[in-house]
Amino acid sequence: MLELFAPGCRPRIDVVATDDVFWARFKRRCPPSEVFVDSAGESSERVDLRLVEKIEALVRPTLGPWERGNPSWWHSVDWNEDGVRSLSFDLLTFQRSLIASFHNFLVDEHANFCVLCQFYRGPINGGEKLGALAIYRDHILVSRVVADALATARA
Repeated sequence: MLELFAPGCRPRIDVVATDDVFWARFKRRCPPSEVFVDSAGESSERVDLRLVEKIEALVRPTLGPWERGNPSWWHSVDWNEDGVRSLSFDLLTFQRSLIASFHNFLVDEHANFCVLCQFYRGPINGGEKLGALAIYRDHILVSRVVADALATARA
C-alpha cells in the first residue's frame, strides 16, 4: 500500500483501477468555480497565487525552476477559477514526500483547492504518461499504476 503520511495524519486514499475511472471521479469532485469566486471574492486570483508560490517554494530547491524547459516538472500557473493547481512530474525525479507537503497546504484559504499531479516515466515533454494523483483536503484520488509506481519511488 502507498504509505505517505504519519499514523493519525492520513487522509483517505482512493486507488482506482484505470485512468478513465480516475478522470470521471476527478471531474465529479471538482467544485464549481462559484465556490472560489464566492469564498474569496475579488481576491480569488491572489489566493490562488499564494498557493502557486507555496508549491514553487517547495519544489524549486530540489527540481529547479519549471520555466526553462525543465524536463522534470511543470506547473500550470493559469487561474481558471476551478481551484485546481495542475502539476506534471517525471516520476524518476519526484519525491513522495511532496504529496504530504502539498496536502498540508490545503487548509484555511486553500481548503477547497486540489493539487493535481500527472506523472510521466521520463521527461514530461515526451516521456510515457503513467497516470495521475489528485490531492484534496480530505482525501487523495490516485490511479493504480501511479500508486504502484509511487510505492517504490524515492521518499
